[in-house]
Amino acid sequence: GLKLKEVACRFIEGYSAASAKHGPISLVREGFPIIFIAPPDETYNRLVGNVMEFKSRGGRIISVVVESDEKITKLSDITIRIPQPADKYYNLFSPITFMPALQLLAYYAALAHDLDPDKPLNLSKTVTVH
Repeated sequence: GLKLKEVACRFIEGYSAASAKHGPISLVREGFPIIFIAPPDETYNRLVGNVMEFKSRGGRIISVVVESDEKITKLSDITIRIPQPADKYYNLFSPITFMPALQLLAYYAALAHDLDPDKPLNLSKTVTVH
């Protein structure tokens, strides 16, 4: 979320699958973009329900899913697929596997809005402590 805010100058706020229906859903209008990060873990079925609900309200669904995903892919307007390693530690490391796709999303969102992703507006590379 922070990368999209900084690089593409877009307001974005993250919510868990459990809390998405308490507040964020009231903001959804026709064409309103919603990004779902959907790893195949214990939250997946709840995410499918959330996608269906946001879609029924006119939301434009952008999903980041693993290659084998079918349910959320069918409901999405835009799907970004990432490889799913066949590894017993996948759930532990899945947040890391989703990062490059999200960074590229921020990069291309900046370009789509005629912004230079390498020179974010109004940001400093240093932090001043008083």
